[in-house]
Amino acid sequence: MMIGDGLNDILSIEEATVGVSINAKSRLNLLAADVVVLDENLWKIPILFKIVRTARTFIILNLIWAFVYNLFIIPVSAGVFYFNDFSISPAISSIAMSCSSIIVVVFSNFLRCVDFDLERNQS
Repeated sequence: MMIGDGLNDILSIEEATVGVSINAKSRLNLLAADVVVLDENLWKIPILFKIVRTARTFIILNLIWAFVYNLFIIPVSAGVFYFNDFSISPAISSIAMSCSSIIVVVFSNFLRCVDFDLERNQS
């Protein structure tokens, strides 16, 4: 991670894995940085770490949900249990897949409800 104001370190910010610019006055800063802190408050950097950890948790939970769902629904849709007279139509399986995708999107939107304590970290 490279944190800079973008005046003399634009190349470092651009080459870093995560480039953070604390100055949004130049278009070159906006293009070079991955994250732009709009005001020059460095207390927002720890909040960035919390956002990344929380987003990673949501990504892992979505991947687990998708894996478990596909582990159970793909064999049923493929007709593995057809000899037991247990099968579903392609229309129902496509509706189930759409519902699974909607669940992932809705769960990802719960990230908006997470409070990152901006006021506590600024003082």
